[in-house]
Amino acid sequence: MNCKRPEERAAIKVLTGKSESEQKRFLRERQIMEGIDSPYVVKLIESGRHDGECFMAMEYVEGGSLRGVLESRRLSVK
Repeated sequence: MNCKRPEERAAIKVLTGKSESEQKRFLRERQIMEGIDSPYVVKLIESGRHDGECFMAMEYVEGGSLRGVLESRRLSVK
């Protein structure tokens, strides 16, 4: 892998499923991320294959998982 910005911390997402539908969904997600330029969406740094596994390296964001944030902020409906 030849990382475009090796000095950055990154979150790595690896495709664990091998089915055709999972691979298509992973590819589609990557294509969508390539087209988004927003301060509210993590940026795609690099993607490809390593040892036969598909991966995406994305901008690292401090603060835990989205699930954890949402669970800690139980919003009420008014």
